[in-house]
Amino acid sequence: MIAIIGVLIALLLPAVQAAREAARRMQCTNQLKQYMIGIHNYHDTTTSFPHGRGGPTSPTGNTNHTSSWGTTLAVLPYVEQQSRFDRWLEMQRTYNGQAPPSWNSSTQAAAFPDIYADPIYTFTCPSDGNARKPATWVGSAGTKHARGSYTVCLADLINDNYSIATTESQYTRSVFGVAVYYNMSDITDGTSNTIGLSERVVPPNNTTTIAIESIYGSGTSSVATNPATGCAAHKVGNVYPSGVFAARDMGLLLTGQSWMAGFNTVLPPNSASCLNGGAYNWALKSATSRHSGGVNAAKMDGSIIFVSETIDCGNQTWSPGGTTTTPNSTAKPSRESNYGVWGALGTRAGRESKGL
Repeated sequence: MIAIIGVLIALLLPAVQAAREAARRMQCTNQLKQYMIGIHNYHDTTTSFPHGRGGPTSPTGNTNHTSSWGTTLAVLPYVEQQSRFDRWLEMQRTYNGQAPPSWNSSTQAAAFPDIYADPIYTFTCPSDGNARKPATWVGSAGTKHARGSYTVCLADLINDNYSIATTESQYTRSVFGVAVYYNMSDITDGTSNTIGLSERVVPPNNTTTIAIESIYGSGTSSVATNPATGCAAHKVGNVYPSGVFAARDMGLLLTGQSWMAGFNTVLPPNSASCLNGGAYNWALKSATSRHSGGVNAAKMDGSIIFVSETIDCGNQTWSPGGTTTTPNSTAKPSRESNYGVWGALGTRAGRESKGL
């Protein structure tokens, strides 16, 4: 009898686990839709979409804080988080406008733990248990920081983390840029052909070396000019060896740094992510999730799709946006992506009609 019960449990357990994951995946899609609705409500109020990274200039002119605010922070009032946003503004007044939502905010995080540490479950995928656990960032004196699962699309350019676009050749090819605000008319590819949000897995701690969860230094700028080899150069199976590890993508909820708050439509979902030689200024980020076989994503029309790991990604030995030189040099928004259907979905104005 005991043996029979054991066999029955062994047969039923996978089905139960699959049903639970299906429910979590459905909840994830609902939360992505809520986030996108918040983005559209922001547009209705301000006549533009929020920044990928932005915010007001510090009263003291501190450029490190000029564009630290992430998209999640901008849409808080539009996802039933007005009180948290008000507290954020109160903190800015307390610290003379110099309280960035990033890893170097130990003083502010300690004084306002409800802002920095308390999770907002709307922004966390239920399949990723680590996303709901605050991170202890090593550079902020042990203070806690809430994390999030959902990041904005940065299309097929390897975006500069600190530079604010001043010319067309520097503008992001996605809807979300650095201190750049686009509106509905800028999405000439059509909102149903343009992705705005997807997922990023967050690691359990500051020392993880699993490729899907962290970002690694390639030691070469080939990440930007040849994505197929830029990330693969140091990969051993699914793990990067010690010494290549360059940064912890802790998924801090409110920050706008591109290597924490964005993803690129270059390498297929659940691929590795790499920094340029260990620097923090730009990265090739892949969308990743705990869902088997791909990631959930939100289009700019509010619809939710599941993007498979086998999606067409074009020729990954080519440079982003058709360039043959350096990142952001000549890759104008109107150029068709080199990265197939996945790249086309990321661009807002690439003259492509490819979609899922």
